[in-house]
Formats: sequence, C-alpha cells, structure tokens
Amino acid sequence: PFDVVEVRTRIRVFMELVAARRALARRREDVEGAAARRTSELRAAQREIVFRLGLATDLRDRSTGAHLKRIRRYSRILGRAAGMDGPTSEIFSQAAALHDVGMIGVPDAVLFKKTPLDDEERRILRRHPELGARILTNGSSTLVKLAETIALRHHEHYDGTGYPGGLAGGDIPLEARIVCICDVFDALTTARPYKPAWSVEDAAAEISRLSGAVFDPKLVDLFLDALPRLERIRNKLPEQDAVGEAF
Repeated sequence: PFDVVEVRTRIRVFMELVAARRALARRREDVEGAAARRTSELRAAQREIVFRLGLATDLRDRSTGAHLKRIRRYSRILGRAAGMDGPTSEIFSQAAALHDVGMIGVPDAVLFKKTPLDDEERRILRRHPELGARILTNGSSTLVKLAETIALRHHEHYDGTGYPGGLAGGDIPLEARIVCICDVFDALTTARPYKPAWSVEDAAAEISRLSGAVFDPKLVDLFLDALPRLERIRNKLPEQDAVGEAF
C-alpha cells in the first residue's frame, strides 16, 4: 500500500527538519543567553557608575562610602514598606545614592565650616538640590530621571517650609519624602566634626517629633516599624566601612 523509497525519503526529510529546528532552538537559546548576560552586565555597570558618582561627592567631606550604602539600604526597605515592588525599590535605592550630588558645587569654605553658617552661606548651601538636578537633567534612563527628582526635592518639608520649591504634602514625590527621612536619620546617627552621633533612639524620637512638619506622617510610621532593621544596617555599615567594598 506504500512506496518504500518514498517513505524513506519522507522520513529522512522529516528527520532533517527536526534536527534543523533543534539546532535553531539551541542557537536562539544561545543568543538569548548572551543578550541576558549583556543586559545584566550593562545594569551592573550602570549601578556602579551611579554609586561612584555619588561617592565622588560624598568623599568630599566623608572618608568612606558607608553613608551612601546605608542610604541605599534604608531607602530600599522604606520603599518596599511604602508599596514598591522589588524591581522598583531597587531602582529607587540606586537613585537615592545621588541625592546629594549637587554638593559637588558647594564651595569648600561653606561645606567644611565648623561654626554655624551665616545667612549668605546658608543660601549657598541650599542651592545644592538645584545644582544636583542640573547635573542629572535630561537623563534618558528611569534611574537618572528618578535621581534628578530626588536630588531636587529631598529637602522639601511636608508642611511646605522646605526648599527649593516649598512643596507640601503629596506634591512632594514619594521617593523624595522617603529619602528625606533616610538622610536625616543617617545624619543624626553619624558623628560629624561639629556634633557627636545621636543614639538610634534619640534620632527616632526627633523624627517622630517632626512628623507632619518635616516628614510625611505615614512614612514616619513605616520608618518606626522598620527601625530594628535600619538599626541592624547602621551597625553593619559603620563609618569605618571601606570604600572598596562591594557597592
């Protein structure tokens, strides 16, 4: 009922087709794998460049990169508590490392002054959010665009008394409101030439006192809930943390 030669020919063609499809599938997997590795490498490079740009600013008046590492971790924790998913909180935490990049434009005479600033010096210092936004403006990536927003708005106060725009409440981007708390917490608990380090308990009490004035009350509640985790990070990343460690 069938032709043996024809059947053999059809089987051979079919087997060659299957082999070709399998080879094509393997090739596609190889290409996709290479593309995934390349994407991962590019993202890692972006993270490193962002961190090192922030570090270049931070090292002007600090001896290590521990401050930036803590800010990144604090921001990631509070970002997740505020409802961000994993990838979003990761990008946010990377952008948070550039919150003070505008400090690179503040004169040393102002930045390193160990006595209280006068009105003119305070005005110069308060330019750093706008300087940071100018450095980061017109970025093409989500990370850089978010970093620009954080740099510009992380000194806005919930009651509208902050700077540079005097924004209030929900008009202040969520990311900037989070970084505001993280930055103040780290500043209070870190020793500086002009002050000793506060205890975690005293810093938390001060942030609670300023809830509704400087800080978003809802975020303050999340901050207090997360305080044990933040304290563990504080203890793991003291100011002596080496610059060269993994970012």
